[in-house]
Amino acid sequence: MSTPDQIENLLASIQPATDSVFDALDSAAPLLDAAFSATGPLRSIERYSSTRTHVARALVHRELDRLEDGAMGEWMLVRDTGPNCPVWLANGAHSIRLLHTWSPEVVPPTGKNRARVSYYSNSLLELEPEVLISSHKFLLLWERQGQEFTLRLVHTLGAVRLNKNVRLDLDISLERGVTFNDLAFEQREEDLDYFTEDVEEEGDLGNG
Repeated sequence: MSTPDQIENLLASIQPATDSVFDALDSAAPLLDAAFSATGPLRSIERYSSTRTHVARALVHRELDRLEDGAMGEWMLVRDTGPNCPVWLANGAHSIRLLHTWSPEVVPPTGKNRARVSYYSNSLLELEPEVLISSHKFLLLWERQGQEFTLRLVHTLGAVRLNKNVRLDLDISLERGVTFNDLAFEQREEDLDYFTEDVEEEGDLGNG
């Protein structure tokens, strides 16, 4: 069984990557706002669902792609991820997917896409004898609130259905520049209940 120290070591390795994502979101924000402003070139297509999210993801991907080697610590951007420019970070067997969420407590659903269901289906962190050499797949959920961005790291334990409970054993609200040792995080095997209306279910693992 993994010790708290092993879990903290894994989380500590993630921090440089999440700080870089915060910076990339900040860099993307003015470009995004200009593109969708009243006189911006993309204003006329903003009414199409998820347009702003897709553009934001492409801008973040570009910003991370410009980083020097080692800027995200042990993590690196996976560049060959298909035409939708999903933001996918890797560190050996571990991976992080950046996905947009529409509410702080919501984990985007898997839909019926087998690749996304597989990605969400982790074993418990606490049951892995050597967490640093086991394969774990995390979601890094971003949301914009005014001029600020929030990031939340979660570790899912199976498929997520719209408006249904979500099984998580790790749920952390991140702060820029704050070490994981200074953050209070929750490790649990239980359901997170949420309900939301008028949302779009993304069926492609590459979207986010």
